[in-house]
Amino acid sequence: MNIQTQNSKKCASSFIRPNHNKLCHIPNNIFAFPFPGCLQKDEADIFFFIDHSGSIYPKDFEDMKKFMIEFINTFRIGPQHVRIGVVKYADNPDLEFDLTAHSDVKSLENAVEAIRQLGGGTETGRALTSMVPHYDRALDTRDHKVPKYLVVITDGKSADEVKVPAEQVRAQGVTVYAIGVKSADPVELQEIAGDPKRTFFVNNFDALTPIKDDIITDICSPEGKKLDEGLKRHFSFFGHVFSYTVNC
Repeated sequence: MNIQTQNSKKCASSFIRPNHNKLCHIPNNIFAFPFPGCLQKDEADIFFFIDHSGSIYPKDFEDMKKFMIEFINTFRIGPQHVRIGVVKYADNPDLEFDLTAHSDVKSLENAVEAIRQLGGGTETGRALTSMVPHYDRALDTRDHKVPKYLVVITDGKSADEVKVPAEQVRAQGVTVYAIGVKSADPVELQEIAGDPKRTFFVNNFDALTPIKDDIITDICSPEGKKLDEGLKRHFSFFGHVFSYTVNC
């Protein structure tokens, strides 16, 4: 068992690695709870694009927010690093907050918790069209280009056409992930993502976590390597990021 860490090779606690039945140890100089880290992606602009139509139950909407918070905690958030924005949509798109609104994890978590579901229909195509100027502004607020992503979550078929609006977004160099839940249309999801590998479907909102892991793996590891190879982890403690790798 080999533990690589920035500051120490001593261990304070241990855990069982899922599906491996092997005991892995955590360095004793870490003062926060672990979460999977994405240290490979130091810069990116990521928008969540979430359906808040009336067909989504309140508990399911809360599961969607939990998904976003867990996702946010994987990245190094900051104006010069990974920036997060959220657009919700039903009959019309509504910008909850732009990429420049929040520069740390805690304020992002609070902003996501504050998102309210208003209900309505599902006009995904119209809402996708609204994303084009958001990504234009994203470029204006950086002094260089960074990878751009859009994570779409919807529970139903759109009342309007999505193919052309989604193509317009992807033409800006945006990588799109389409997540469908319950009554979402698989064909429409593929039209949104433009790639079956970035199209996902689950029957319930509480099954979103495995999809989150798949998307993070794709964002962080372009070569297709799994994030937990070597079980890389990082911790955030008073604004500082500590990392180590556990091989077990």
